[in-house]
Amino acid sequence: MTSRLGPFGLCGLLGWLVSCSQESPPDRLRHEARAPAGYAGEQLAAKYGRAMYRLESNTDSFAARRDNDFYRAVDDPLSTFSIDVDTASYSVVRRFLNEGRRPPADAVRVEELINYFPYEYSEPAGDMPFSISTETASAPWQPQHRLLRIGLRAPALDVLEPRPDNLVFLIDVSGSMQPPDRLPLLIRSMQLLVERLDRDDVVSIVVYAGSSGVVLPPTSGERKAEIA
Repeated sequence: MTSRLGPFGLCGLLGWLVSCSQESPPDRLRHEARAPAGYAGEQLAAKYGRAMYRLESNTDSFAARRDNDFYRAVDDPLSTFSIDVDTASYSVVRRFLNEGRRPPADAVRVEELINYFPYEYSEPAGDMPFSISTETASAPWQPQHRLLRIGLRAPALDVLEPRPDNLVFLIDVSGSMQPPDRLPLLIRSMQLLVERLDRDDVVSIVVYAGSSGVVLPPTSGERKAEIA
């Protein structure tokens, strides 16, 4: 028996969050309700009635999660997984635990917790685009089932090699980003980044949600005060 793995969605931590009322439509619709204001909110309101959805600027909301179904590998051998997996769930879970609260079940996304950490996978050999490492073990909760971990690793980049960077930031500036561990933390992080730029680097900033548009056109890294 093997579980089917599907592409994993984003956690929805850093965006306008659309939550359902008690009379919400089926769970499958909740996955549509995680886009910037003026997009998903308006579409869902038109489709299912405005009273069913409300935009919340300072409330965490998580799309419903359910266990993957099981398939007989002999009958259905194809399994897929996303090569680009988000890691935001680890930070969300850590924040809840640091606050002494139990994380909501739907906020705990196993693939995002696993992918938060680096692993010592072997680098690809020759011209191979990535290496593959596998490991299998019995499932602790169901010993007759097997768990398979597949690790992919691309070639390591020499980040110390001097080269110009062209950095474009798309930043959510909506109300949900105002808590200290969101936009203010991002601002402090970007200020640290600015100090490491040189004249050949270029930075651009675009914002959306609370307001939208280009707030910093392509700017040389030597103009640190302007970027900051």
